Amino acid sequence: MTIWYEVEKTEKGIYNFMECNSCFHDFKIVRADYDPENDHTLELFLLYDELEGSIILRFIDVHNMHINIDCSLGWPDDIWESVLIILENGHFLWSENYQYKEESAKHVDRLKECDYSWVECERIIWSMTDKDGNPAELPSHVIDQTWNIGGKIEQHHFDLKPYTP
Repeated sequence: MTIWYEVEKTEKGIYNFMECNSCFHDFKIVRADYDPENDHTLELFLLYDELEGSIILRFIDVHNMHINIDCSLGWPDDIWESVLIILENGHFLWSENYQYKEESAKHVDRLKECDYSWVECERIIWSMTDKDGNPAELPSHVIDQTWNIGGKIEQHHFDLKPYTP
């Protein structure tokens, strides 16, 4: 029973993580916890209306970050879409600024614009939670998904790397 998964630093690993979670489209950052004494760890709790629980993104060895949770309308704004890239220095950069998705590596400064949340770190692990916020096993429909794209049904399986401390 796997509860936590690690994002592999490969194109395939990033693809599996991001697509399995719909690039976090329509998720909301509802909580952020930073612990500088525990491997400079940042945990983002992302909520999606269709899920009973949430997703925890745990960024380990955080080098830099900007978290913008705009609650001006009484509830955090939805993330339209996010991107994840590997920087030249080998760090991950996760950003909710999707505007440069196709050429993200060429627009690192724009991915870090302060209107958006972004995190630069060494490693990322993640888990789905139950309705009480406790890490829980991923349901099979998250690992094996059926997509309807323009009336065409596609089956997608995501090879996720179990996290082992």
